[in-house]
Amino acid sequence: MPALPTLGRERITLEILGLEPAGEPVVSGITEKGDPILSAPFRLREEGRLAADIATQSYRMAAGVSVVHREFKPQGTDASEAIQAWCGPGETRTMFGWSGGSTVCMVHTADGKANLGAPQLSFGPWWMSTNVAFISPDARAERVAVEPAQTPSTFNLIFVYERLRPEGVALHAAIEGPGLSADARPYRYDMARRVLPVVNGVAELTYDGLKVSLTPERRGDVVVATSERVAPSFDIAALRARIAATNRPSSGTPDGSPEDRATAEIEAVEPTPFVIGGIRLDPTALTVGQGVLERGGIAVSGQATYAVTTRLQNPVNLRATFVNDTAPAGLILHRVEFADRSPLGSRTMTRIWCGPIAKPTLFSGNERITMCLRRGMFGSWEAFWPATGRPWLGTTRQLGVVGTLEATGFSPEPSPTSLLEPLSVRAEIQRVTDDAVTLRLFARREDEDALILTVTPKFENGVAVLPLWTHRLALTRSDNGVTAALSADGDGQGPTDDGVYP
Repeated sequence: MPALPTLGRERITLEILGLEPAGEPVVSGITEKGDPILSAPFRLREEGRLAADIATQSYRMAAGVSVVHREFKPQGTDASEAIQAWCGPGETRTMFGWSGGSTVCMVHTADGKANLGAPQLSFGPWWMSTNVAFISPDARAERVAVEPAQTPSTFNLIFVYERLRPEGVALHAAIEGPGLSADARPYRYDMARRVLPVVNGVAELTYDGLKVSLTPERRGDVVVATSERVAPSFDIAALRARIAATNRPSSGTPDGSPEDRATAEIEAVEPTPFVIGGIRLDPTALTVGQGVLERGGIAVSGQATYAVTTRLQNPVNLRATFVNDTAPAGLILHRVEFADRSPLGSRTMTRIWCGPIAKPTLFSGNERITMCLRRGMFGSWEAFWPATGRPWLGTTRQLGVVGTLEATGFSPEPSPTSLLEPLSVRAEIQRVTDDAVTLRLFARREDEDALILTVTPKFENGVAVLPLWTHRLALTRSDNGVTAALSADGDGQGPTDDGVYP
């Protein structure tokens, strides 16, 4: 089997940058210090040219520049729709005018147009972009077509001989490619140094199934390189699938056809019908407020159930510095979902589990402390103290205390029916203006309220509509308030599309 550690670091970097092999590697033979031992040609998998100029107030790109396709995903979510972008050389507006030498990305927005952004803390050329940020997320420009690249950009992965060290042959890999602009000198990205041990006078480097034997001569001034193929070229498609599996949404997607996986990923970011945060509504069981409703008036009210609940089958261990706690088996947790849209229009979804997880403190008496469990960066669970909410209902994914606890042993199995008692729910009018009406949705248990969502539907022809999936709540402007009417003619959309969570 090829030495994957030697292969993995460089090839995974190339894969992240969207580069694929464009030919066989070449071994140099006799190599002096600072020269490449091995050179392998690469090309971008998806490269094109802008068909026309495009500009916003902050950035611009010229027709004909080389661009590379990128997919970006918002951070800090369980699942999200990919943001499609084409990145290439461009210009940034400064206080002194337009300045070149920048990487600019044309990002597709959900309305069929585009916005222009730039990578954060990016010091390399356009083909090294791996993220994007915006000065004006709401800026829009007409989307420009991308034409196929007639002459693809050329890249090389090289392994450079540095010198003979007491512990072995020192070398490092580098990627050579186009510069910051069409007329700039080529750019070279150097990777970390490796030291290959010398055994019986020979050091070995295995790259992509090719074993390269390195024999130091002239006291290490040169190495003599010979090669033989010991395995087939690495299966880059399998590596790509493995990376995709690593980055798969935490809710999981099934194995099977690409179509099945694509459908599952779309479903992973779609809001659950009739669910707002941690509760499930039944629009047919809601009662509409009567008369003219002003500030504090109840537009609609009724009963709600917890959307999804689970009972811990095993203890959950909570660990951090100076913290060693266990949530016992049998505790009931409820799931809270946050369905949002990014400023570019792409959907995101985060789902957490909340309940009395932490052990009692001096300040809580005999009551366990409410915490929530979320997926961490690498897919493992972590517990955090929420910034708002009630012990009986989680309402936010924001942290109230800096830091999280590692949570092990948590494997939720949703109950087919709610394990917790129903709640009451109401939509209360907070403000009525000439343009819109703001409603706050509350859940209530006993004498406590929990704010779960704020929505501000706009008036059109004197009517503001709150979508409730199968129903519509119409709020008609009347004197200093509104009158409410509930009708069973919904279009499948819910209030979370335009709502704001606490």
